[in-house]
Amino acid sequence: MKKSQCSQHKTWVEVSKRALLHNFQVAQKYAGKDVTIMAIIKSNAYGHGLLDVAKTIGGFASDFSSEAKPPIVWFGVDSIEEAFLLKKTGIKNPILILGYIPKPCLAEAIKNRFRFALYNTDVLKECARLAKKLHKKALVHIKIETGTYRQGLMYADISKFAALLQKAAGTVVPEGMYTHFADTEDASSSYYKEQLHVFEK
Repeated sequence: MKKSQCSQHKTWVEVSKRALLHNFQVAQKYAGKDVTIMAIIKSNAYGHGLLDVAKTIGGFASDFSSEAKPPIVWFGVDSIEEAFLLKKTGIKNPILILGYIPKPCLAEAIKNRFRFALYNTDVLKECARLAKKLHKKALVHIKIETGTYRQGLMYADISKFAALLQKAAGTVVPEGMYTHFADTEDASSSYYKEQLHVFEK
């Protein structure tokens, strides 16, 4: 047996770009033409290929920096490394970093206009300091903890957080707010409904 034959993988994944694009278009149809979808392609698009998936559903299309021209799709990634990988490949779509960003990397996230999850008062203070120093705006999406218990701002800490956010107005810009539902796939579960109730409070 040849060495090349021994090194071949026994399993692989084949992804149809046509089917992937079709699924995205169906989701867009249900969401409505005025709604911008964020495609979560973290962790190498769950093993399906970060760049291939991004390019297929809307990457490389054009510059979406103008508010008059909304993006076709946002991309949600796990880390600042994945965000840089998309940017260095030429993707100009808005990118939201969902995972933890080490404090030494926050300045780079702000400078590159990466959006990122914010759920911690210490990080909020650091973002305000860095944004002011860099003469940039930290574009953040506030994550609320409602019951998954991975990361997020606890309900009891919201008032303190909001006061600090108000002080940071102009440097830290909240673009959105979200939570992580634990089991929306289970139609019989009521837990995600309880989470939604906490979020709406």
